[in-house]
Amino acid sequence: MDKAEQHYLSAGLYLKEALEKVSRTKGLSWPAWLAQNVSIGKSRSYELMAIANGRKTAEEMKADAAARQSAHREKNKNRPSRNGQSGEIVQEHQHSDLVSEARHASDNLHARLEAIIKRLTNEQLQQALDYINEQFGDAQ
Repeated sequence: MDKAEQHYLSAGLYLKEALEKVSRTKGLSWPAWLAQNVSIGKSRSYELMAIANGRKTAEEMKADAAARQSAHREKNKNRPSRNGQSGEIVQEHQHSDLVSEARHASDNLHARLEAIIKRLTNEQLQQALDYINEQFGDAQ
C-alpha cells in the first residue's frame, strides 16, 4: 500500500468515526460537520470511507474521477468560454488550475485531519490502530 492509499485509508477511518458521532448528535448534520471541520464535501467523504471499508481502492476512485473529467471536457471542448477563448485553450488553463487546486485540497485535508488526530485521546488512537490491524493486518 503506497503512502497516498495509507492517507486515504486513515482519513476514511476517522471520517467513519466522526460520522457515527455526528449521527448520534441531535441538531448536527454530516454536511455541516464536514464544512466546519475538514472542508470536504459529502461525496468525497463517502469516497474516503469506501476506501476505509475496502469497497473501493484509491486507484478506482482516481479512475472514476478521471473518466468523469474526461467526459465533461469532451462535452465542453468546443464550447467557448465566457471570455471568448476556445474550449481547448481554456482546457489547458483549467488542467493546471485543477492540479494546483487538487494539491491545495490534499494539503488542506491532510492538515485538518492531522489537527483532528492530535485532539484524539490515546484510547481513541489505539482503537483506530486496532481497527486498522483487524482489517488490514499489522499497520506497522
